[in-house]
Amino acid sequence: MNLIKYIRGTSPKSFWELLRESDLNATSLIDELDRLYKSTLITVRDGKIYTEKNVVKRDTRYRCCDNGFLIDQLGDIYYRFRHYYDKRPINISRFDQGSMACRDVFKRVAFIYDKGDLYQMKILILGDDDLLSIAIALTGLPSKIMVLDIDKRIIDYISAVSKKENLGIEARVYSVEDELRLQKEIDIFITDPVESLSGIKLFLSRGISCLVNYGRFYFGFTHIDSSLSKWQKIESMLLSKGCVITDIVRDFASYPGVYSDAITERLFFDPGAPPRDWYTSSLIRGVKLEDRISDPGSVSLGESLYKDEETVTVKEGI
Repeated sequence: MNLIKYIRGTSPKSFWELLRESDLNATSLIDELDRLYKSTLITVRDGKIYTEKNVVKRDTRYRCCDNGFLIDQLGDIYYRFRHYYDKRPINISRFDQGSMACRDVFKRVAFIYDKGDLYQMKILILGDDDLLSIAIALTGLPSKIMVLDIDKRIIDYISAVSKKENLGIEARVYSVEDELRLQKEIDIFITDPVESLSGIKLFLSRGISCLVNYGRFYFGFTHIDSSLSKWQKIESMLLSKGCVITDIVRDFASYPGVYSDAITERLFFDPGAPPRDWYTSSLIRGVKLEDRISDPGSVSLGESLYKDEETVTVKEGI
């Protein structure tokens, strides 16, 4: 995108606002701002980015109702879920964990319910530090929920809650690098994958390979750790493997407390502390039309499972 034209057409913005609203990933945005600053096309004052032609912004984005997905009708189970969410295991960087805000977990439940993808469905969730499995199970709608996660603490916690609430969740420890021997009987696959290119391809291939034809899949994807080029590669993979994307909802969920030091260290000015909801992901829904994705078997990706040249929110030495 032509960033200078975009900045000129708005009121002065902070770096964090530009990161959320532009189509540039974090590393590309930093490089472009640095170029514009050295060319004297922008100035920075008190953490805000200015051009000589900033105008008063008219906010045309409709923000009422929080993406349009209200959780009020799920309020009775939302507060039951919040009790368990607040006591969940603390995120650890070793597994690149980062949980959605509690309310956003239920926004996702509301979205999936609105699509008709809960009732009597067999659901597979790959990675669940958000405890989405518990939120979905509390609705009483799916016929089966299976959770796979590398962190035994999370599996033990989900299993304990499931037993207490009689939810029937099947949870087991699993590394995405291992072959996934499941029958093609899953109706709905949900994941918040890592965002290295090799990692996200692996997550999606594992889960989608277990879907029945016309099974649906959901995953989160950001514009912070992933450039448009990476988005294109993922979309091309899905299309070439017999899938179609039906929905993309931008900034659907926020992830409080995500690591940001690698971003601020690269900037040539102090952007100030990031807002609590600075790290957001889009929610993507798709449908598997043809059975062209197969499980890739066991692999060993090492650090490339979590990191590539664009992933700036993953700590070193993970």
